[in-house]
Amino acid sequence: MISASTSLRHVAALVAFGLSAACGEAAERAGAEAGPPSAAVAEPVPSADLHVHIGTQASADLIGSIQPTSARDSTTAEDAIAALDEAGIERGLVLSLGYLFGGRGTEGLDEEALVRAENDYVVAQVAGYADRLVAACSVNPLKEYALKEIQRCFDDLGVRTLKLHFTNSDVDLRLEAHVDRLRQVWSMLAAKGGFAIVHMRTGAEDYGARDAREFIDGVLAAEPGVPVHIAHMAGWGGYDDATDSALGEFVTALDDGRLDRGSIWFGLGAVVFQPEAAGQDTALARVVREANETLVDRIRELGTDRVTYATDWPGWPPVPDASQGISANVRLIRGSLGLEDAELTAVFANAGLLGSR
Repeated sequence: MISASTSLRHVAALVAFGLSAACGEAAERAGAEAGPPSAAVAEPVPSADLHVHIGTQASADLIGSIQPTSARDSTTAEDAIAALDEAGIERGLVLSLGYLFGGRGTEGLDEEALVRAENDYVVAQVAGYADRLVAACSVNPLKEYALKEIQRCFDDLGVRTLKLHFTNSDVDLRLEAHVDRLRQVWSMLAAKGGFAIVHMRTGAEDYGARDAREFIDGVLAAEPGVPVHIAHMAGWGGYDDATDSALGEFVTALDDGRLDRGSIWFGLGAVVFQPEAAGQDTALARVVREANETLVDRIRELGTDRVTYATDWPGWPPVPDASQGISANVRLIRGSLGLEDAELTAVFANAGLLGSR
Protein backbone atom coordinates (compact mmCIF):
# COMPACT_ATOMS: atom_id res chain seq x y z
CA MET A 1 0.00 0.00 0.00
CA ILE A 2 1.43 3.37 -1.02
CA SER A 3 1.10 6.00 1.68
CA ALA A 4 0.08 9.60 1.21
CA SER A 5 3.70 10.60 1.81
CA THR A 6 4.88 8.74 -1.30
CA SER A 7 7.33 10.90 -3.24
CA LEU A 8 8.40 11.14 -6.86
CA ARG A 9 11.11 8.53 -6.35
CA HIS A 10 8.43 5.84 -6.62
CA VAL A 11 7.10 6.84 -10.01
CA ALA A 12 9.67 4.96 -12.10
CA ALA A 13 8.75 1.75 -10.28
CA LEU A 14 5.12 2.17 -11.28
CA VAL A 15 5.94 1.00 -14.80
CA ALA A 16 6.97 -2.42 -13.53
CA PHE A 17 3.83 -2.73 -11.42
CA GLY A 18 1.41 -2.20 -14.27
CA LEU A 19 0.48 1.48 -14.17
CA SER A 20 1.93 1.91 -17.66
CA ALA A 21 -0.63 -0.50 -19.11
CA ALA A 22 -3.43 1.16 -17.18
CA CYS A 23 -2.38 4.56 -18.50
CA GLY A 24 -2.32 3.32 -22.08
CA GLU A 25 -5.73 1.70 -21.81
CA ALA A 26 -7.20 4.73 -20.05
CA ALA A 27 -5.84 7.05 -22.73
CA GLU A 28 -7.34 4.87 -25.43
CA ARG A 29 -10.74 4.78 -23.69
CA ALA A 30 -10.69 8.53 -23.13
CA GLY A 31 -10.03 9.16 -26.80
CA ALA A 32 -12.78 6.78 -27.89
CA GLU A 33 -15.31 8.37 -25.53
CA ALA A 34 -14.43 11.91 -26.54
CA GLY A 35 -14.68 11.21 -30.26
CA PRO A 36 -12.93 13.31 -32.92
CA PRO A 37 -12.23 16.99 -32.15
CA SER A 38 -14.66 19.47 -33.67
CA ALA A 39 -13.59 21.49 -36.67
CA ALA A 40 -14.05 24.67 -34.67
CA VAL A 41 -11.56 23.67 -31.94
CA ALA A 42 -8.74 21.80 -33.62
CA GLU A 43 -6.45 20.02 -31.20
CA PRO A 44 -2.70 20.49 -31.72
CA VAL A 45 -0.98 17.57 -33.45
CA PRO A 46 2.75 16.78 -33.16
CA SER A 47 4.78 17.46 -36.28
CA ALA A 48 6.97 14.42 -35.60
CA ASP A 49 7.49 11.50 -33.26
CA LEU A 50 11.16 11.53 -32.27
CA HIS A 51 11.25 8.07 -30.68
CA VAL A 52 9.90 5.21 -32.79
CA HIS A 53 11.31 1.68 -32.91
CA ILE A 54 11.04 -1.05 -35.50
CA GLY A 55 12.94 -4.30 -35.36
CA THR A 56 13.64 -7.75 -36.72
CA GLN A 57 12.20 -10.96 -35.33
CA ALA A 58 15.61 -11.56 -33.73
CA SER A 59 15.34 -8.39 -31.64
CA ALA A 60 11.69 -9.16 -30.84
CA ASP A 61 12.68 -12.62 -29.61
CA LEU A 62 15.46 -11.16 -27.49
CA ILE A 63 13.06 -8.68 -25.88
CA GLY A 64 10.64 -11.52 -25.17
CA SER A 65 13.34 -13.67 -23.60
CA ILE A 66 14.42 -10.85 -21.27
CA GLN A 67 10.95 -9.48 -20.49
CA PRO A 68 8.18 -11.93 -21.45
CA THR A 69 5.43 -9.38 -20.81
CA SER A 70 6.94 -7.22 -23.59
CA ALA A 71 7.11 -10.01 -26.18
CA ARG A 72 6.06 -9.00 -29.69
CA ASP A 73 6.63 -9.84 -33.34
CA SER A 74 8.95 -8.03 -35.71
CA THR A 75 7.84 -4.53 -36.67
CA THR A 76 8.13 -2.75 -40.00
CA ALA A 77 8.22 0.75 -41.38
CA GLU A 78 4.71 0.12 -42.67
CA ASP A 79 3.58 -0.57 -39.08
CA ALA A 80 5.16 2.69 -37.93
CA ILE A 81 3.53 4.65 -40.77
CA ALA A 82 0.12 3.20 -39.85
CA ALA A 83 0.54 4.35 -36.23
CA LEU A 84 1.75 7.79 -37.30
CA ASP A 85 -1.14 8.13 -39.76
CA GLU A 86 -3.66 7.21 -37.07
CA ALA A 87 -2.26 10.06 -34.96
CA GLY A 88 -2.09 12.50 -37.88
CA ILE A 89 1.69 12.84 -37.52
CA GLU A 90 3.75 13.39 -40.64
CA ARG A 91 7.28 12.31 -39.70
CA GLY A 92 9.11 9.89 -37.44
CA LEU A 93 12.65 9.17 -36.26
CA VAL A 94 13.02 5.38 -36.42
CA LEU A 95 15.56 3.89 -34.03
CA SER A 96 17.39 0.61 -34.45
CA LEU A 97 17.34 -1.91 -31.61
CA GLY A 98 20.87 -3.02 -32.46
CA TYR A 99 22.14 -1.97 -29.05
CA LEU A 100 20.14 -4.82 -27.49
CA PHE A 101 22.58 -7.37 -28.86
CA GLY A 102 25.44 -5.67 -27.03
CA GLY A 103 23.67 -6.03 -23.67
CA ARG A 104 23.04 -8.81 -21.21
CA GLY A 105 21.38 -12.06 -22.16
CA THR A 106 23.21 -12.37 -25.50
CA GLU A 107 25.99 -14.75 -24.45
CA GLY A 108 26.93 -17.15 -27.23
CA LEU A 109 25.42 -15.03 -29.99
CA ASP A 110 27.35 -13.44 -32.84
CA GLU A 111 26.44 -10.05 -31.49
CA GLU A 112 28.35 -7.93 -34.01
CA ALA A 113 26.60 -9.66 -36.92
CA LEU A 114 23.23 -9.23 -35.20
CA VAL A 115 23.90 -5.53 -34.56
CA ARG A 116 24.80 -5.05 -38.22
CA ALA A 117 21.71 -6.94 -39.36
CA GLU A 118 19.44 -4.87 -37.11
CA ASN A 119 20.89 -1.60 -38.39
CA ASP A 120 20.66 -2.80 -41.99
CA TYR A 121 17.02 -3.78 -41.45
CA VAL A 122 15.99 -0.36 -40.16
CA VAL A 123 17.77 1.48 -42.96
CA ALA A 124 16.22 -0.77 -45.64
CA GLN A 125 12.75 -0.43 -44.15
CA VAL A 126 12.90 3.34 -43.85
CA ALA A 127 14.18 3.71 -47.42
CA GLY A 128 10.66 3.03 -48.69
CA TYR A 129 9.32 6.07 -46.79
CA ALA A 130 12.19 8.51 -47.20
CA ASP A 131 9.83 11.49 -47.28
CA ARG A 132 8.47 10.65 -43.82
CA LEU A 133 10.91 8.52 -41.87
CA VAL A 134 14.54 8.96 -40.84
CA ALA A 135 16.64 5.99 -39.70
CA ALA A 136 18.98 5.86 -36.73
CA CYS A 137 21.57 3.14 -36.20
CA SER A 138 22.41 1.91 -32.73
CA VAL A 139 25.23 0.11 -30.97
CA ASN A 140 26.63 -0.48 -27.50
CA PRO A 141 29.34 2.24 -27.50
CA LEU A 142 31.62 0.26 -25.19
CA LYS A 143 32.02 -2.71 -27.53
CA GLU A 144 35.25 -3.24 -29.44
CA TYR A 145 33.39 -3.11 -32.76
CA ALA A 146 31.34 0.00 -31.88
CA LEU A 147 33.34 2.67 -33.69
CA LYS A 148 33.66 0.48 -36.77
CA GLU A 149 29.90 -0.06 -36.88
CA ILE A 150 29.17 3.63 -36.39
CA GLN A 151 31.51 4.48 -39.27
CA ARG A 152 29.82 1.83 -41.45
CA CYS A 153 26.43 3.35 -40.70
CA PHE A 154 27.65 6.79 -41.75
CA ASP A 155 29.80 5.83 -44.73
CA ASP A 156 28.00 2.81 -46.20
CA LEU A 157 24.39 3.19 -45.07
CA GLY A 158 24.12 6.97 -45.27
CA VAL A 159 22.74 7.27 -41.74
CA ARG A 160 23.36 10.44 -39.75
CA THR A 161 21.70 9.62 -36.42
CA LEU A 162 22.95 7.29 -33.69
CA LYS A 163 20.83 5.86 -30.85
CA LEU A 164 22.64 5.01 -27.60
CA HIS A 165 21.09 3.28 -24.59
CA PHE A 166 23.28 3.68 -21.53
CA THR A 167 21.30 1.39 -19.23
CA ASN A 168 21.23 -1.54 -21.61
CA SER A 169 24.88 -0.99 -22.54
CA ASP A 170 26.05 -0.83 -18.89
CA VAL A 171 27.57 2.60 -19.42
CA ASP A 172 28.82 4.14 -16.19
CA LEU A 173 29.29 7.90 -16.48
CA ARG A 174 31.44 7.85 -13.35
CA LEU A 175 34.10 5.71 -15.02
CA GLU A 176 36.69 7.71 -16.94
CA ALA A 177 37.21 4.87 -19.43
CA HIS A 178 33.52 4.98 -20.36
CA VAL A 179 33.53 8.75 -20.69
CA ASP A 180 36.65 8.51 -22.86
CA ARG A 181 34.90 6.07 -25.19
CA LEU A 182 31.87 8.33 -25.43
CA ARG A 183 34.14 11.23 -26.33
CA GLN A 184 35.48 9.11 -29.19
CA VAL A 185 31.94 8.50 -30.36
CA TRP A 186 31.12 12.20 -30.18
CA SER A 187 34.31 13.02 -32.08
CA MET A 188 33.15 10.71 -34.85
CA LEU A 189 29.69 12.28 -34.83
CA ALA A 190 31.27 15.71 -35.16
CA ALA A 191 33.50 14.61 -38.03
CA LYS A 192 30.58 13.01 -39.89
CA GLY A 193 28.02 15.74 -39.22
CA GLY A 194 26.07 13.29 -37.09
CA PHE A 195 23.29 13.45 -34.52
CA ALA A 196 22.65 11.49 -31.33
CA ILE A 197 19.59 10.35 -29.42
CA VAL A 198 20.57 9.13 -25.97
CA HIS A 199 18.81 7.11 -23.30
CA MET A 200 21.10 8.68 -20.74
CA ARG A 201 19.95 7.18 -17.46
CA THR A 202 22.39 4.57 -16.22
CA GLY A 203 21.92 1.68 -13.84
CA ALA A 204 23.43 3.60 -10.89
CA GLU A 205 21.11 3.33 -7.89
CA ASP A 206 21.84 6.95 -6.98
CA TYR A 207 21.63 8.24 -10.55
CA GLY A 208 21.00 11.98 -10.83
CA ALA A 209 22.68 15.36 -11.19
CA ARG A 210 26.18 13.92 -10.78
CA ASP A 211 25.76 11.65 -13.81
CA ALA A 212 24.23 14.42 -15.92
CA ARG A 213 27.15 16.68 -14.99
CA GLU A 214 29.67 14.02 -16.04
CA PHE A 215 27.91 13.64 -19.38
CA ILE A 216 27.59 17.37 -19.98
CA ASP A 217 31.11 18.35 -18.97
CA GLY A 218 32.90 15.17 -20.00
CA VAL A 219 31.20 14.38 -23.32
CA LEU A 220 28.90 17.08 -24.69
CA ALA A 221 31.30 19.92 -23.92
CA ALA A 222 33.99 18.20 -26.00
CA GLU A 223 31.87 18.50 -29.17
CA PRO A 224 29.30 21.24 -28.48
CA GLY A 225 28.08 21.39 -32.07
CA VAL A 226 26.76 17.81 -32.20
CA PRO A 227 22.94 17.89 -32.06
CA VAL A 228 21.61 15.61 -29.32
CA HIS A 229 18.20 14.46 -28.14
CA ILE A 230 18.03 13.36 -24.49
CA ALA A 231 15.36 10.65 -24.39
CA HIS A 232 12.82 10.22 -21.58
CA MET A 233 13.67 13.68 -20.19
CA ALA A 234 16.99 12.23 -18.91
CA GLY A 235 15.28 9.24 -17.26
CA TRP A 236 14.05 5.85 -18.46
CA GLY A 237 10.28 6.28 -18.34
CA GLY A 238 8.03 7.80 -15.72
CA TYR A 239 9.25 10.84 -13.83
CA ASP A 240 10.90 10.35 -10.45
CA ASP A 241 13.33 12.21 -8.20
CA ALA A 242 16.39 10.75 -9.93
CA THR A 243 15.18 11.88 -13.35
CA ASP A 244 14.30 15.31 -12.01
CA SER A 245 17.74 15.63 -10.43
CA ALA A 246 19.46 14.82 -13.74
CA LEU A 247 17.17 17.10 -15.74
CA GLY A 248 17.78 19.89 -13.25
CA GLU A 249 21.48 19.72 -14.06
CA PHE A 250 20.68 20.25 -17.74
CA VAL A 251 18.61 23.30 -16.79
CA THR A 252 21.61 24.67 -14.89
CA ALA A 253 23.98 23.95 -17.78
CA LEU A 254 21.70 25.73 -20.24
CA ASP A 255 21.44 28.71 -17.91
CA ASP A 256 25.18 29.00 -17.29
CA GLY A 257 26.16 28.50 -20.93
CA ARG A 258 27.80 25.09 -20.68
CA LEU A 259 25.27 23.78 -23.19
CA ASP A 260 24.37 25.23 -26.58
CA ARG A 261 20.62 25.81 -26.59
CA GLY A 262 20.51 25.38 -30.35
CA SER A 263 21.76 21.80 -30.38
CA ILE A 264 19.99 19.94 -27.59
CA TRP A 265 16.42 18.68 -27.12
CA PHE A 266 14.60 16.61 -24.53
CA GLY A 267 12.01 13.99 -25.48
CA LEU A 268 8.75 13.15 -23.70
CA GLY A 269 8.80 9.46 -24.61
CA ALA A 270 7.12 7.24 -21.98
CA VAL A 271 7.35 9.97 -19.33
CA VAL A 272 3.76 11.15 -18.79
CA PHE A 273 1.29 8.99 -16.85
CA GLN A 274 -2.44 9.54 -16.32
CA PRO A 275 -3.41 10.04 -12.64
CA GLU A 276 -6.88 8.56 -13.17
CA ALA A 277 -5.28 5.25 -14.21
CA ALA A 278 -4.51 4.66 -10.52
CA GLY A 279 -8.19 3.85 -10.02
CA GLN A 280 -9.27 4.02 -6.40
CA ASP A 281 -5.71 4.49 -5.09
CA THR A 282 -5.83 8.22 -4.40
CA ALA A 283 -2.31 8.26 -2.95
CA LEU A 284 -0.91 6.75 -6.14
CA ALA A 285 -2.90 9.19 -8.26
CA ARG A 286 -1.47 12.04 -6.21
CA VAL A 287 2.09 10.78 -6.83
CA VAL A 288 1.46 10.76 -10.58
CA ARG A 289 -0.20 14.19 -10.52
CA GLU A 290 2.72 15.68 -8.57
CA ALA A 291 5.20 14.08 -10.96
CA ASN A 292 3.42 15.63 -13.95
CA GLU A 293 3.37 19.02 -12.24
CA THR A 294 7.09 18.84 -11.47
CA LEU A 295 7.76 17.83 -15.07
CA VAL A 296 5.81 20.83 -16.36
CA ASP A 297 7.93 23.12 -14.17
CA ARG A 298 11.09 21.62 -15.67
CA ILE A 299 9.75 21.97 -19.21
CA ARG A 300 9.18 25.67 -18.59
CA GLU A 301 12.71 26.02 -17.21
CA LEU A 302 14.17 24.26 -20.25
CA GLY A 303 11.93 26.18 -22.64
CA THR A 304 9.28 24.59 -24.84
CA ASP A 305 11.60 25.07 -27.83
CA ARG A 306 13.90 22.43 -26.28
CA VAL A 307 11.21 19.78 -25.65
CA THR A 308 9.92 17.41 -28.31
CA TYR A 309 7.10 14.96 -28.71
CA ALA A 310 8.19 11.31 -28.53
CA THR A 311 6.57 7.99 -27.64
CA ASP A 312 8.98 5.02 -27.55
CA TRP A 313 6.47 3.24 -29.81
CA PRO A 314 5.52 0.38 -29.99
CA GLY A 315 6.42 -0.13 -26.33
CA TRP A 316 4.49 2.90 -25.07
CA PRO A 317 1.70 3.22 -24.30
CA PRO A 318 1.03 -0.55 -24.21
CA VAL A 319 -2.38 -0.53 -25.90
CA PRO A 320 -3.76 -3.77 -27.36
CA ASP A 321 -3.51 -2.50 -30.95
CA ALA A 322 -0.08 -1.02 -31.71
CA SER A 323 -1.51 1.04 -34.56
CA GLN A 324 -3.43 3.00 -31.92
CA GLY A 325 -0.40 3.54 -29.67
CA ILE A 326 0.88 6.89 -30.92
CA SER A 327 -2.59 8.45 -31.07
CA ALA A 328 -3.30 7.16 -27.53
CA ASN A 329 -0.08 8.78 -26.36
CA VAL A 330 -1.01 12.11 -27.97
CA ARG A 331 -4.29 12.06 -26.03
CA LEU A 332 -2.46 11.08 -22.85
CA ILE A 333 -0.13 14.07 -23.10
CA ARG A 334 -2.93 16.47 -24.05
CA GLY A 335 -5.05 15.33 -21.13
CA SER A 336 -2.54 14.71 -18.35
CA LEU A 337 0.61 16.77 -18.76
CA GLY A 338 -0.85 20.13 -17.73
CA LEU A 339 0.87 22.50 -20.16
CA GLU A 340 -1.03 25.56 -21.34
CA ASP A 341 -2.47 25.28 -24.85
CA ALA A 342 0.19 27.57 -26.35
CA GLU A 343 2.96 25.65 -24.60
CA LEU A 344 1.65 22.29 -25.78
CA THR A 345 1.31 23.63 -29.32
CA ALA A 346 4.95 24.78 -29.21
CA VAL A 347 6.17 21.38 -28.01
CA PHE A 348 4.11 19.56 -30.65
CA ALA A 349 5.46 21.85 -33.38
CA ASN A 350 9.09 21.15 -32.45
CA ALA A 351 10.71 18.64 -34.82
CA GLY A 352 13.94 18.48 -32.82
CA LEU A 353 16.65 16.54 -34.60
CA LEU A 354 14.51 16.24 -37.74
CA GLY A 355 14.07 19.99 -37.84
CA SER A 356 17.83 20.53 -37.67
CA ARG A 357 18.46 18.57 -40.86
